Amino acid sequence: MYFLKQAKGRSYETGFVIHNNGERIKDIKKSFATAVRKAGLSDVTPHTLRHTSGTWMAQRGVPLFDIAGWLGHSHERTSELYSHHHSDYLEKARKAFD
Repeated sequence: MYFLKQAKGRSYETGFVIHNNGERIKDIKKSFATAVRKAGLSDVTPHTLRHTSGTWMAQRGVPLFDIAGWLGHSHERTSELYSHHHSDYLEKARKAFD
């Protein structure tokens, strides 16, 4: 939400945070599909980017509670999806084994 508020403050000329030459984008799906095609990608959705951001945060050691807040998940759901990507995944188990 913070970043949207910042962007809105910079969008005084058009009135829209996301726009196409000053015109409101009515459906992000078409624009997103066009961007994916132009990038030479396939099978990429906005959800793909969301999941990738959660994975990258976990890999960089961001606390799962913070990732949950960022993505709007419950802590339990975030743990289920991203804990195996976290830098200290199974660290306690490894130490116990040593």
